[in-house]
Parts: sequence; structure tokens; C-alpha cells
Amino acid sequence: MKKTLLTVLLLALVLTLASCGGAQGDTEPFMDGSEKVLVVWFSASGNTDAVAGTIAETLEADTFEITPAEPYTSADLNWRDRQSRVSREHNDEALRDVELETVTPEGWEDYDTVFLGYPIWWGIAAWPVSSFVAANDFEGKTVVPFCTSTSSGIGESGELLADIAGAGDWLPGTRFREHPSASTVREWVRGLRLEGETESSQSASALAAVSEGGLVREQVLEGAEGPIHFSYILPENYDPSQKYPLMMTMPGYGQMWFGEDSSGSNISWNGFQNWADLDEPMIVVSAQLTDWNDKSARQANELAEYFIKNFPVDRGRVYAAGYSAGGETMSRAVSMRPDLYATYLHVASQWDGTYAPLAEHRVAVYIFMGESDEYYGSQKARDAYAGLTDAYRAAGLTDDEINQLIILNIPDAAWFREKGVTNQHGGGSLIFEDRDVLNWIVSFEK
Repeated sequence: MKKTLLTVLLLALVLTLASCGGAQGDTEPFMDGSEKVLVVWFSASGNTDAVAGTIAETLEADTFEITPAEPYTSADLNWRDRQSRVSREHNDEALRDVELETVTPEGWEDYDTVFLGYPIWWGIAAWPVSSFVAANDFEGKTVVPFCTSTSSGIGESGELLADIAGAGDWLPGTRFREHPSASTVREWVRGLRLEGETESSQSASALAAVSEGGLVREQVLEGAEGPIHFSYILPENYDPSQKYPLMMTMPGYGQMWFGEDSSGSNISWNGFQNWADLDEPMIVVSAQLTDWNDKSARQANELAEYFIKNFPVDRGRVYAAGYSAGGETMSRAVSMRPDLYATYLHVASQWDGTYAPLAEHRVAVYIFMGESDEYYGSQKARDAYAGLTDAYRAAGLTDDEINQLIILNIPDAAWFREKGVTNQHGGGSLIFEDRDVLNWIVSFEK
């Protein structure tokens, strides 16, 4: 009887998800199963190699590893050493024309689809990949970039490679953090817009995620003020009878909703993925909203309420995070509905909400901003911290109590340099790599 009831509940949830309307089913596929596929990659430390292997295995594709004629040693790759090979190549573009052991894969002209993988070096593709792209003809090929990186996103690396190639249909691609699981990579590959994927197959994928846990990508909730595009991650071995914390996390401008071509661009963002890697299982939701004003704030709260109502959420442990434009949105959202959230992580952004409602509900807040953030500057973070502490004092809290609830973290340029990052605003996402901070966020409950 219990098994039958669980099956009914799972099927009901899948039907709900299907009625929400996944964005995947509405776009033109780029593969129909007849293409000849090649996975090409350069790997400096083994991370990209592992991802490439999983992609090739999943698609039963051919492989080609980009190998420099002079391989990179560990000392060569030490970006902290200003005299190392990669540091000298970074500082002098003339040195980046890396000679390759083999320039063109055998049978190159026969391949229709090329998956192209690389690590991110100083915000762009590792330069041996640029050498490969410059040396080969991409006319008539579909190219799917993928990269690995500790903190940086894929950024414009794919677009820059497309410019070098001057031909081919280059798709947006994705970024994997260090050491992604094979299941994460397979989920991304299977989630690509493949010919023959139907609504029923999408529902089957949703059912698998609901019953086993995993990523459910590119869903649409028809909200009160229009469609809300979102993806979410359920814990491994998801159990609908168990209560889970809920994290609502919103990305920056580059991963917001700009139409179908932008669908799912937030999926590989570390501010989405890394919450699912914490020791405690939780449900993680990331929406692609259309702006950073009140409408999007209301939609963020509407989506949170949707999950609270339709998923087994621990009502006292609902959390929020926002980066850049997403921080502008979520500071408004948390101010509008402080009763929903226990903690809020405000990253590389200005505060557009009010302060008193959070003080009334004792919402914990962590503010992170680079000292010389190129977009906002650090004064906006200091102003937000001052506004919050004043509001909490006015609500009757002591300074000791406030210090337990409100944290301001403004690292200097040296902190970013140690992590190989020169752009402090883009480097704001590094905070999502700090498990101590993430665990602090989820330690609170109402």
C-alpha cells in the first residue's frame, strides 16, 4: 500500500512538472542520432580529461586529446609563480601560439558535432585550445564547448574560440567545477536538445530525478505575473517522506532569462551546483528571471512558495542567495517576505531592499564584496551592513546578537590574486566555493 501511494505521489508530481512546461521541449534539436561525434579536449591537471571521457562514453563518440609538443609540467602550471610558463604566456600573448604534437584529428572532415573541452586560464580557454581551433576548419560543424574551473564560469571563452574559428555553429556550452561526478556530466549530456526527445521522455527524466534525486533542468512555472524559468536539484536518494532545507539562489545578469537561447545557462553556475555538494542533503532551486526589480523579486518568492507547497521542505530552513543582479533581486525578495527565509547570502551586489523587515524576523545575512569590485565598489556593501545593523539595533538586539547574525566580508586584491582571479566582481562567485560560508548560511533556522 505504501509503495502504491508513493508511486501515485511521484506520478502526480511529474504531471505537475510537465504541466509547468519544460523549456527543453520547445527548442530546435541539434542532434538526431545520425551525426558522427568527436570529443576534443586539452587537460592540464586531469579534470577536463575526466569530463571528456564521460561525455565520449555517454555518446559513444570518438576522442582526440590536444597535446602540446612541449607538455606542461607542474612547475609550468604554477600560476602563482610569475616566472612560470603559464604566467609568462599570460603576460605575453606572443608566447601563446603553442605548437601541438598533432594538429588535426584523423577523419576531421567527417565529423558533424564536436565537443570541445578545456580548463579556464585567466578567464579564457587554455591557449593550446586556441592553437587547435586556429589550425582547423570548422565549416559545417556544430561545436559544444565545455570547460572545467575552480571558480570562473565559462564566460566568453566559447565566443572567443568561435571568433578564432570563423566558421561553425557554436553553442553556449557549460562549465564544470573541479572533479564533477560522472552522473553530473551524463545529466548535462542527456539534457542537451537531442532529436526525438518528447514530452513523455522529459516526464520520465523528471520521474527519475524525483525518485532518485538529481538535476531537473529548464522548467517553467506559469506564475501570477508571467512565466518563471527555473532548474532545481533534488538530493541523491531523494525521499518524499523526509523534510529538506530549501535554497533559492539567483545568478547574475549573464545567466538571466533572455529567451530560449539563454535557457539553462545558470545550470553550471557554482552558486547553484555547490549547495548540492554540502554534506547535508537539500533542495536547490535557481531561477532565470527577466530583471532585478520588484516583479522578479515577487516571482522569486512565488517560486519559493511553490516549492514549499509541492515538495517536502523544512519550513524553518528556507534560505536565499543572490549574486550581482540576482543579489539586487533577492535583497528585495527577502525584504518583501522575511518570514520565508532564515538566512540570506548577498554576493557582489547592491542592496535594493529595505532593512527593518529582516530585523523584525531576525534573518541572518552574510554580505560579500571585493574591496575594488569593478561594478559596484565596496561602499555599497558597507552601506548595506550599516543599514542592517542599525535596523537590528532599533529592533532591540544587542551588538553581540547582531554580530552573530550579520557578517560583512570585504577581501582585498591580494585575496583574489591568491586564487588566480583578477576581476573582483566576477570573482565574487568564489564565495560559493567556501564550504564554511555555505555551512554557516544553512546553520540557521526559524
